[in-house]
Amino acid sequence: MARLKKAAVIKKLSGKEKAAIFLMALGCDSSAIVFNHLNSQDVEILSYQIASTEKVDSNTLSQVLYEFRELATARNYIATGGVEYAKKLLSKAFGEKRADEIIQKISIFLHKKPFEFVKRVQSDRLVSFLKFEQPQTIALVLAYLEPGTASRILSALPRSIQSDVARRIAVMDRTSPEMLHNVEKVLEKKLALFDLSGYKEAGGIESMMNILNRMDKKTGADILSEIRRSNTKLSEELTSQLLVFDDVVKIDDEVLCAVLAGVSSDDIAKALRTASFEAREKILANLSPELSKLLSQPDSKPIRLKEIEESQSQILAAIRKAGGPK
Repeated sequence: MARLKKAAVIKKLSGKEKAAIFLMALGCDSSAIVFNHLNSQDVEILSYQIASTEKVDSNTLSQVLYEFRELATARNYIATGGVEYAKKLLSKAFGEKRADEIIQKISIFLHKKPFEFVKRVQSDRLVSFLKFEQPQTIALVLAYLEPGTASRILSALPRSIQSDVARRIAVMDRTSPEMLHNVEKVLEKKLALFDLSGYKEAGGIESMMNILNRMDKKTGADILSEIRRSNTKLSEELTSQLLVFDDVVKIDDEVLCAVLAGVSSDDIAKALRTASFEAREKILANLSPELSKLLSQPDSKPIRLKEIEESQSQILAAIRKAGGPK
């Protein structure tokens, strides 16, 4: 009877509600990893759903996790030995009726058309991505798109490969599910790196500079050293704009005071360990008299350099966010 009540609760939840509850159960770190594999629209939908979800009772949480376990088990069985094999094992684990229900739910994902993910990409951006692929790969993708979309993309491809792609589509026969799956996985990963959702606005000196400013000093220095070998001009431009911790002396007192108010005294103390005399004095001058007096005392307690750099990076990131030097 208790199980029936739980089932009744879960049926009232939509898919996005279940997903939000599951992510909440995972916790911040694991949910962040999941978000990295989703497109921006799904992230926005789930983020809103999580924010609007009130306290979840233990019965609902338990049932959501139980359903996830069932579906994950089913997909694992199907990947191992196909649908019939999965159904047989699921019947033993959950009973024949429940096995049918699970297979029915997961069949939605099993019967999706190949390369569905590219339909979310604008044609001009898809052309920009596909033109770097091999003709056989382009032909395979176009063969599974709507004829109108495929025609526009083929017309926009470089003339040097148009006829080759067209020929390959024309002589294409059956393609094994394994090959389709492998090509899909590779292209989806490449698309994520290509960042089709906003590649026009992404990248550039400022973008790379912001990344370097958040790295530990050694890694950042190694990257700049590698860049210097192939592009001295770019290396010099990045180095000239790179914000280091001692640059806090250039920050307006009002901005620095507001930033430090949001940083823990422990992180400020760590950051001061390797700061220059000028930077140290600048920071102490923008703290409360009590905290300034406390942190001005030398601390001989051993501490790893990595911890110091992490605290300094945290302060630098906050300065940028507050409108400090770009």
